Amino acid sequence: MTEACVVQGWCPRCTAHFNNLDGPRGRRSHEHTLALFDVLGKTALWEDYGIVADIMPFTHEFPRADIYELLSPDLLHQIIKGTFKDHLVTWINDYLHICYPPAEAKSIVADIDRCIAAVPPFSGLRRFPEGRGFKQWTGDDSKALMKVYLPAIAGHVPPQMVRAVRHFLEFCFLVRRSVLNEDDLAAIDAAVSNFHQDRVIFEELGVRPDGFSLPRQHSLTHYHSLIQEFGAPNGLCSSITESKHIKAVKEPWRRSNRYKVLGQMLTINQRLDKLAAARTNFLKRGMLHGSPFTHSIEPSLPLIDDDDDNGGAADDGLMGEVVLARKPVSGLPHNVHALATELNLPRLPELIARFLYHQAHPNLDVQLFDVPLAECPMLAGIVRVFSSAVATYFAPSDKSGINGLFRECIRSVASWHKGPECCDCIYVSHDDTLPGF
Repeated sequence: MTEACVVQGWCPRCTAHFNNLDGPRGRRSHEHTLALFDVLGKTALWEDYGIVADIMPFTHEFPRADIYELLSPDLLHQIIKGTFKDHLVTWINDYLHICYPPAEAKSIVADIDRCIAAVPPFSGLRRFPEGRGFKQWTGDDSKALMKVYLPAIAGHVPPQMVRAVRHFLEFCFLVRRSVLNEDDLAAIDAAVSNFHQDRVIFEELGVRPDGFSLPRQHSLTHYHSLIQEFGAPNGLCSSITESKHIKAVKEPWRRSNRYKVLGQMLTINQRLDKLAAARTNFLKRGMLHGSPFTHSIEPSLPLIDDDDDNGGAADDGLMGEVVLARKPVSGLPHNVHALATELNLPRLPELIARFLYHQAHPNLDVQLFDVPLAECPMLAGIVRVFSSAVATYFAPSDKSGINGLFRECIRSVASWHKGPECCDCIYVSHDDTLPGF
């Protein structure tokens, strides 16, 4: 840790020895470091306390600043890419290669990848068509894999190993909340304690024969106090600054022609800054009054991208719409009763009639299925079936575009990329008072 002048492998917040980070420890401070300087030599400082004696932290002369107290939690590198990707995922693969012959271990890893790739499309879930075997992991890759990794390894590794991953994921999802209370802090402590109890399976099976004195895993024990001092770690994650790096460096580089790229990148950033300043000025002058809800814009038909499975932010100027695929499914009857027979859905005419009634009477005082079928309009016209659609809707509570709009691709196709069928899923709440789904 360069800022704290602490040797690599030591904790910059406490005095635990690097060979036993989860053992006895106290808190680091400038006063403690200066006291050690007075009684110990450079070698003892380095080997016994992990302190670099030749330099002092830059806050040493600040009267009311202590670098050891200023180090905030980092979800991206400590938890998401650190403990999950670099430790747990790697350890599970190492376990398979230690405990099974090479061919069998390779077969199990391939089956885990198939389980990950088989996850059905659903809002908030990312699909991994190739499993977890991608070349370069990003923080978003790790966060998306967390949601589908646990069921993929169940049955392939010992139950205690599955529990260890489960307790870590529980800790991870808790600390990533934007609002935390005392009950959450208690749940975080319990998740860390359970994780420490179950992770010993990796040591017993020879995956980690040297134990778990790892700074990134050790940082889990500090999150309770760090949350009390700094608030929710979700607002302090280094992914925030890395996202700015993408806007300021990566995207301008991609727009360049790769020749004398620095000047082009600076020009692109300058122009973007001027556009942002112009927008602010126009808003101040009242030149951009209105919103997508007061000024409707004729939307263009969005194309359905075959690789777009997660939906995403949308900045179209409209309140909401559903755009069907350009072509209907061929070979199906155009009569609703014949279509019901073809699809083996005998209640299809009734369901369509009730749907039309609900569209005409959105403020029903009774349950839709309590309405007599005779009062529902029966569809007698031509019916066409579309295998996909794009729904764009107002979702201010979701990760939306600048106009609060979110876009989802919905599919129900008989064959997906020349493979099995693909039918997007939904969760239906039948009784909110009962536990589980």
